[in-house]
Amino acid sequence: MHRRFELPAIGSVPISEVEIPLKSRDELPPVLLALQVIYYNSDYHRRMFEIIESVVMSGNSQKGREGMTVWEVIVFSVVRLTLNTNYDRLLWVANYDSCLRQLMGLAVKNDYGFTADGKKYSLTALKENIGLLDLQAIEKVNALVLEVGAGI
Repeated sequence: MHRRFELPAIGSVPISEVEIPLKSRDELPPVLLALQVIYYNSDYHRRMFEIIESVVMSGNSQKGREGMTVWEVIVFSVVRLTLNTNYDRLLWVANYDSCLRQLMGLAVKNDYGFTADGKKYSLTALKENIGLLDLQAIEKVNALVLEVGAGI
């Protein structure tokens, strides 16, 4: 069964304290900020997980590939939608974007900055987990992210 979260890596910054640089014209930082709000705001958090868990989990059966939490499915599906990109680009972002990895509790702070904890995603894992979301779920996720973003 998909778990909601992994325990954060030792030494990682709490997700609510991740600094997301907003002085950018890139479309991703404001969306990452909205995801951060969804993570720690109990109402948004509950609503988002209800949307995703209704698709990813049905009864006691697990759908998708093992090794990905519900939070990771949420983050990756929103990032893919935001960037309007394919799974190959998403794979690159998932494995090498330090801000995104911090938001998932994967980046560990050391004396030199942030470094990945070694967890890497496969193309198959992304496709089989994010691919579970139907159009209705994607529209609900998008509407919630827009609602959160409008309130920031």
